[in-house]
Amino acid sequence: MIEEMRRSHVPETVQVHLASFQGFFLSLLGPQFLRLYYESIVDYIDAVGCVCVEDDRVVGFVCGTVSPSRFYSYLLRTRWLRFALAALSAVFRQPSIVPRLVRAWVYPSQASEREDSYSDDAPSGVPVSATLTSIGVDPSHQHRGVGSELVAAFLENMRVRGVTSVHLTTDQQDNEQVSAFYQRQGFRCLSTYTTPEGRVMNEFVVELDGAQR
Repeated sequence: MIEEMRRSHVPETVQVHLASFQGFFLSLLGPQFLRLYYESIVDYIDAVGCVCVEDDRVVGFVCGTVSPSRFYSYLLRTRWLRFALAALSAVFRQPSIVPRLVRAWVYPSQASEREDSYSDDAPSGVPVSATLTSIGVDPSHQHRGVGSELVAAFLENMRVRGVTSVHLTTDQQDNEQVSAFYQRQGFRCLSTYTTPEGRVMNEFVVELDGAQR
């Protein structure tokens, strides 16, 4: 069953994230950091989080936000100290992550006009673009259609909010199955770029027909 993410879902969402993204940057920052992040998704008015619950257990999640730079500005304004303290243990273990951690906070505040764009002819405050920031399915429940259900719920929620397109980024190299998954959900590759760490990333976009205004 797909449900709106609530705070009670966050601990299990963190566990699904850690199981799904072993060795990835956010996972390296630890469960406390992830807990703060997903609690912020729940609390932020312009964020959307959905979970798949089976047998009273979260087995998958998806989340994202309109105007990523505003979301990260909100985090810096209201929770920067809590996030900094949560990241300390990871920094002590691996000091080399500091530049990437700084970029992770600075980049969203410098988001492109496309990411934070608002239509000139849309009502004030109505977003036209959003970003899907994270999706994960417990390894024991993969290949059962859970991911597709989560993406569909996320896109419908954004469509109802008036969003007309949703963007996401994912690794290009050794990631063909994930890219094919997004293409099956209606996404198309918009651009490719390389991060300062040398990761080649694909940016995908899907247009939402019939977005409500």
